[in-house]
Amino acid sequence: MIIQRKLRVLILGVLLIWLIFIFGSIVLNYNISPTEIYKVENENLIEDGSFERFNQTPGDCCVNNPGDGSIFALKSNISVEGKYSLNLISNNHCACISKKINGFYRNEFYFISLYFWGNSPYVCVSSKCMPGENINLGNDWKYYNSIFSVNNTDSLSVFLFANSDGIHKVTNLYDDLQVRKLITIENPREYQYNTEEEYIFKAESDNKVKGEMISDTDAKTGEAYFIVKGIPHVTIKFPWSDVLIVIIIIFVIVRLMFKRGVR
Repeated sequence: MIIQRKLRVLILGVLLIWLIFIFGSIVLNYNISPTEIYKVENENLIEDGSFERFNQTPGDCCVNNPGDGSIFALKSNISVEGKYSLNLISNNHCACISKKINGFYRNEFYFISLYFWGNSPYVCVSSKCMPGENINLGNDWKYYNSIFSVNNTDSLSVFLFANSDGIHKVTNLYDDLQVRKLITIENPREYQYNTEEEYIFKAESDNKVKGEMISDTDAKTGEAYFIVKGIPHVTIKFPWSDVLIVIIIIFVIVRLMFKRGVR
């Protein structure tokens, strides 16, 4: 009887240690630093991104479309930054202009942002258009941002469009176009974050993140990129269901052990 009692106590102690180990592992697993953190550089790599000095002639990016092109590129006094914005107009074909990214290096990450307003704003970096085909339509200024990396060229430009099917006139406004380089933070725990600087980091998208999601969620990892001003902060989505299952299992085992002891 004494041996059985000691054995039950030993088993109970082992179970409690196991519970503490499992509990601690779960907490550590859900309380890790983001796998990637970048500082957003302040320098805008786009010259005259607010289109204050704009004097370009638009290109026709749909020259093979039926009919003659009817495209225009003007400065508009409806703006977000400065006095002017870019006004692209197309009655037929695709009005487009390009803005070169200065100081671009392949395989580096960059942050692109701009304001847009129009019928069907459309933005591409090289051959990569974001997001997919068209930015959401807007009846007022809207803000768009994303990150990108290109590894097959040493020169890159941002293309802005106004695409018309020849039936409907399209007018798109763009302003405050910025492309800024992302600097990898090698030691996130030791880094001295600045509340006036912006940071981009990767975290699980179902966690509570203090920041704006700027990418789609990766289907394999469940992670997405976020941007935040100041210290990146992720509030753990605590796995209560996992912990509850472990507690129930231990409770059932202990009950069975003590029932056998009573009999």
